[in-house]
Amino acid sequence: MKPVYDGTTSDLNISSKYINCDDVLSTLLTCGIKCTVIPHKSVICNKNDCWIEPGCSVKLNGLSHKEINHKVWKPLQTQFNLNCAHLHIHGYYIGCILDFIRPTECK
Repeated sequence: MKPVYDGTTSDLNISSKYINCDDVLSTLLTCGIKCTVIPHKSVICNKNDCWIEPGCSVKLNGLSHKEINHKVWKPLQTQFNLNCAHLHIHGYYIGCILDFIRPTECK
């Protein structure tokens, strides 16, 4: 079944030590998702340490927010072993994707 497009713009930011944005783009192409993928680097910190991690900014062009979990997040999470991501659905939601899917799952 094709994804539903309603004109909503969303931004998903993912990062991982092993992520490659060309592979992210290919995964979303296979899923039939209209998007723009831009590589970036982030500083990630835990309680004792900080490091630089490669990542991808994914702009979802017009995809309904109801499609993000199953059509975008699940394939990316599985393919790239992601734990979390930052999601901005313009005019609707900003925060952890896990909290968007199921409140209070993010740590």
